[in-house]
Amino acid sequence: MPKYSLTTIATAAAVILAVMWARTPNPEKWALKPQPAGKDNHPACPDGTDSVAIFFGATSMLGRYIVSTWREKSPKTCVVSYARSRCADCHVNIKGDLRDTMHVERVFQSYNADMVLTAVKPPLLGITYDVYLTLNFYSMAELVRIAKESGVKRFLHVSSIAASSHYVHHHMSTETTPQPKLTEYKAPYDVSKRLGEEVVLRAHSDEFTTVSIRVSGIIGGDGDPYDVYRMPFIPSFSCPHVIDSNFAGNIADALHVVDETMKSTPSVGGQFYYYTGEHLSESDVADLIGEARGKPVIRLPFAILETIIKVWSWARVDHTVYSNLDLMKMAVIEQTFDQSKFFSTFHFTPSYTVREAVMKLYKK
Repeated sequence: MPKYSLTTIATAAAVILAVMWARTPNPEKWALKPQPAGKDNHPACPDGTDSVAIFFGATSMLGRYIVSTWREKSPKTCVVSYARSRCADCHVNIKGDLRDTMHVERVFQSYNADMVLTAVKPPLLGITYDVYLTLNFYSMAELVRIAKESGVKRFLHVSSIAASSHYVHHHMSTETTPQPKLTEYKAPYDVSKRLGEEVVLRAHSDEFTTVSIRVSGIIGGDGDPYDVYRMPFIPSFSCPHVIDSNFAGNIADALHVVDETMKSTPSVGGQFYYYTGEHLSESDVADLIGEARGKPVIRLPFAILETIIKVWSWARVDHTVYSNLDLMKMAVIEQTFDQSKFFSTFHFTPSYTVREAVMKLYKK
């Protein structure tokens, strides 16, 4: 490991913490603003489309890749986006909030949807825990009910390894690895993902095929957790623990294959699958981004990260808002998963390695 002076280490740590502080969004941005009845605008799908897919989360970083894949591979499917912001590539945009159940019901009355895909994920940082529970669990339960009652045939749920608990050590865990008891989860976000996933999977029937895909460490450019590439150097804490990472484009392509399989083989439903990508450490990803951007990687001793976590945990004031402290805690626990079941079930081959994706996205 290169030798750094105490001044260099202290300066790097200060810059990192300052950037983390600046990145924390305002929780007020996620205040619910219901859509009044009588003011709905639900445009018709364009001519030439013969099926309807309603996407929730189409404007997220991952969602943009999903929409692009569907437009390319299913050109006759009308992609309806229900989101808080506009989806540039969707056929129809409905502005709304998943927590606004009455509005969601009216949307389903306007479109004879064949499938629903949910990839809803608010920013982790700065969000109060009740937002996670409402979005990931309560609203998901209502959405599943509405979709099923509306005659939707397929419900594809993008979940997360959070459903397995970020704070439980996972070394090549599989779908048959015992899941934590609900009372054992340490983070409301994690348990909300687990509960929402269970609602989706328990709704599976012969007429309503449901699948949940647990993903991890998504690399996709603007909006992903690796935007340290904007800094004058790439920080790294020499974290020895491995956490699976994947390219958003691979995930989007995989989801399309999953949906096609759900059409032909409904028996794949009622289950979750791990598709988490490659087994990479934090240092591995930092090195790749540094190489792509042509910037130095400053690798600080892992002990500094451990110290920051301990001090910040002691000094934490607000325990109801997700912070960078929670993200740091995730980084010190191995999260690797065996994806054999996913690949054997859906016969999917990713188009990019993580290295290829990083070079594609971040090459200076």
